Amino acid sequence: MKSRTFNRQLAINLFLSISAVVVTLFIVITSPFIQEGYDLHVGSLSPKRFVAPSAIKDEFETQKLIDAAINGVAPLYKQDIKIEEGVLLEINDYFTQEKQILQNVKVREAQAQLDTPGGFTPAPNPIPKPASKIAAAVSTEAFNVLKNKTDADYEEFRDQVLDMTKRFFDKKIAFDANTPAKTVFDAFLTEERKTSTIPPQDLNILDDIVSSVITYSFIMDEDATIAAKNDAVSKVKPVIIQKGQKIIDEGEIISEHVYAILDSLNYVNRTDFKSNILPILGVSIIIITLFVSVFFYLYTFYKKIFIHTNQACLLYTLYMILIVVTRLMVDAPYMFIPILTFTMLIAMLIAYRAAIILNLAVSFICLLIYKGDLQFFTYFALTGIFTPLVTGYTNERNQIIFAGVINAMVSAVMITGMTLFFEKSATTLLPHHILYALISGLLTLILSIGSLPFWEAVFGIVTSVKLLELVNPNNKLIRKLMIEAPGTYHHSLIVSNLAEAAAYDIGANAALARVGGYFHDVGKLKYPQYFTENIAG
Repeated sequence: MKSRTFNRQLAINLFLSISAVVVTLFIVITSPFIQEGYDLHVGSLSPKRFVAPSAIKDEFETQKLIDAAINGVAPLYKQDIKIEEGVLLEINDYFTQEKQILQNVKVREAQAQLDTPGGFTPAPNPIPKPASKIAAAVSTEAFNVLKNKTDADYEEFRDQVLDMTKRFFDKKIAFDANTPAKTVFDAFLTEERKTSTIPPQDLNILDDIVSSVITYSFIMDEDATIAAKNDAVSKVKPVIIQKGQKIIDEGEIISEHVYAILDSLNYVNRTDFKSNILPILGVSIIIITLFVSVFFYLYTFYKKIFIHTNQACLLYTLYMILIVVTRLMVDAPYMFIPILTFTMLIAMLIAYRAAIILNLAVSFICLLIYKGDLQFFTYFALTGIFTPLVTGYTNERNQIIFAGVINAMVSAVMITGMTLFFEKSATTLLPHHILYALISGLLTLILSIGSLPFWEAVFGIVTSVKLLELVNPNNKLIRKLMIEAPGTYHHSLIVSNLAEAAAYDIGANAALARVGGYFHDVGKLKYPQYFTENIAG
């Protein structure tokens, strides 16, 4: 029977723990911290003041420096001798082939004159041309000019063409993708015409020959240029934004530069799963680790929570309500998040020491849901430590009211100190923050006192306040004991006082010991006259 009860309790606790983790992950993943970010755009107004959470590299400004360094490196060129040799060889081959064709034409024409008496000249056969780009560019008129040259003049003209080509290459004119080499050569030849002794007719033929094959030989040295650019980039010092440095103030216009910084800090709205998979994985690890730590802490020091399933169900219910309400209040001032209400109820219904640890845990989880910051966590962590400590000393409902007022005052003091520390000045928002903190403290008090009887009744939790109500002299059973068995009543008072004193000394529940002392002999009411303390005389 005991084993069956233990298994049932274990199953309930595991179910509550796993479902709490799953629901928490779902709410955190769909919260602004992971899913939405801030709706920021270039040209829009900043919704808040952003500062660098740590020293970060300003990628935008650093990239501008890198781009400037790269653009400042002029392309490096090298002279490709193989290109020059190829052009000169192609020109020389043309002249060699053309010379052979010219000789054949001259022989054929001479033979034709011998074979035609009376001076009749037959129609000339088509003149063959070498299979090259140069031959295609040379006109028939140019061919006739070359045909009429003597062998010496022909060789001299060839040397002039080759020499002009070499002189063009010696200029080391850099490659220009926007200007064909032929255009550059034409400009070069135009200047040469002013001083050249070559006849204009021959210069025109030279232009046709060279322009058809000319190309740049002074080309860009890609390896050297890349190396020079890499060297320039290596000398660029990255621009660093220091920790705490202001990025933009609330209400300022977001520039392209600021947008790039905020985007690098993951403040900009992202909805695609690929961008969020790593943050989701990270927050899952954090939340699971946090739950496991809190689970073992409670199991070590407050095992009764796991033994009494009503307390476990109460803790689960309060936690679920808290995270759901937090998700719904992401646009409200963070002081109104009901973390302190959760903490106060846990202190009154379960244990105030457990409430301190649970407050720290839920403050961190709500920070993820709310997309809070250090101010958020500091406010709830510190006030959440004070709240259960004060609540632990409340034994009556009027004392709870006093504790609630004290908590409201502490919240106002905390928000004042944090505003002065984090904002470095008494901003115009300080009075509003103080008012929010006071209202939040009073709402915490109202919700805690108002809902306390509900939690006591639904989950069967007996609080110190409930125990003290049981020993109230106006309690019907106590009044009956006082009237019908006065001796037993007096004896019960003495026992309750002794039990209460002993409980204080050993750190036990003094209120429970006092109630036990009051009612330990209540059965004597059945026949009070059977007991000597109730017999007079």
